[in-house]
Amino acid sequence: MSESGALLIVDDDPTILALIEYELQQVGIAVRTTTSGEEALALLAEWRPSALVLDLGLPDMRGQDVLAQAHARFPSLPIIVVTGNESLHVAVECMKAGACDFLQKPFTSARLLALLRSAHERGQLRARLAEAKGTSGVPSIQGTSPAILKSIRMLKRALGSDLTVLLEGESGTGKELFARALHDESARKLGPFVAINCGSIPEDLIDSELFGHVAGAFTGAHQKRMGLVQRANGGTLFLDEIGELSLRLQVRLLRVLQERKVRPVGSNDPVPVDIRVIAATNRVLEKEVRKGAFREDLYYRLAEYPIHIPPLRERDGDALLLAEHFLSQHAAESTEGAGLTFSKEARDSIDCYTWPGNVRQLESMVRRAVLLAEGPEITMDEMPDELVVALHDSAPNDPEKAGEASLDSCGELGNIKTMAVEEQGILIRALNITHWNVEEAARRLGIGRATVYRRIQTYSLTRTKPVETKIK
Repeated sequence: MSESGALLIVDDDPTILALIEYELQQVGIAVRTTTSGEEALALLAEWRPSALVLDLGLPDMRGQDVLAQAHARFPSLPIIVVTGNESLHVAVECMKAGACDFLQKPFTSARLLALLRSAHERGQLRARLAEAKGTSGVPSIQGTSPAILKSIRMLKRALGSDLTVLLEGESGTGKELFARALHDESARKLGPFVAINCGSIPEDLIDSELFGHVAGAFTGAHQKRMGLVQRANGGTLFLDEIGELSLRLQVRLLRVLQERKVRPVGSNDPVPVDIRVIAATNRVLEKEVRKGAFREDLYYRLAEYPIHIPPLRERDGDALLLAEHFLSQHAAESTEGAGLTFSKEARDSIDCYTWPGNVRQLESMVRRAVLLAEGPEITMDEMPDELVVALHDSAPNDPEKAGEASLDSCGELGNIKTMAVEEQGILIRALNITHWNVEEAARRLGIGRATVYRRIQTYSLTRTKPVETKIK
């Protein structure tokens, strides 16, 4: 393993560092170590490791801050965080902030090595794919639902232009995946793709990070530094979480978009840049404009071509398709994951859950399930509690229990029934005709199983003898 592919290990305990270094040397992996967060960031700037193992308890700065800066500068770098006494919640927050996995102390050397090998192999694979295909190696957007197909059609129409695209959608819906697809399929695909998370860079560093600086611009600026905007020259600049940008920086960004020039901190000479800008937000920027939190002129400059990315709960059938896709990916990365499949109950729970964390939450669930699986199938034992509850809540009640689904209490407008009454009646009849075979009822109604499960839950339906609905 060459030096450029070495692993960077950051921990405040020299004993732990020595142990890790010894374990890695036994399998021929090169490693650099440090106990300082500041030194870790400097090393990242000098060379590109294949992965970063980062302890959160550092003596000179918060591990979370190191994670935020490392992920902002190198979005594709695999980062494994190591937690000590912190709760699992802290580790989960780190995963949301860009970490690809985490370890809790104490941990076994076998577990550490497995994660390091997996991270290293993923990084090497991405590099080979990028070299072979001339792209970032991002997989195709998965999905067959009408909602996602509409978004994909919008994306394809934007490929032939340099219009500024605003990707709107909830957290975890895949906005960066769309941004990379826009870059990879466009005429700029041979240029750089520079991703910036506007919410993760500290306020006192973001000027220099975005626009660069000249030597002597401020204390510690010993040499000239090119900003991320300029590094995207000839390619695509992706501004993630654009709604987090301060009003002061919104003014500077607006000027860059209007003039296509960037002025480094401390310089009077603007530098021309040729970039395609893609922005993304999980906020409703029009509301932010009305509140005075976002500039109206910048909003209209960014939203030349808006694309809405639907949440997973609106993508009937896609959750299961994506789960199978992620299973094939992560099972292939595990030495014990070959041939893994989902049990029927696990598939049903994936299909009927609403996924508030969207695709990111789904992938994290699959990765966890692959790790926990002890047999050839991923069962409900490996599923998070919320999926178990969702499956239980969506299942029909005991058919032997008394009770009758009735429409008498549902309101009517004169002789015209409300939409809810009509929908409930149609659903009850379809379920009764199919003897409460949810899959068959969904097929006959032309909707997804997840939709049927949700409507059963919404209307509190129970399995009973057939109910005749009166049509007036």
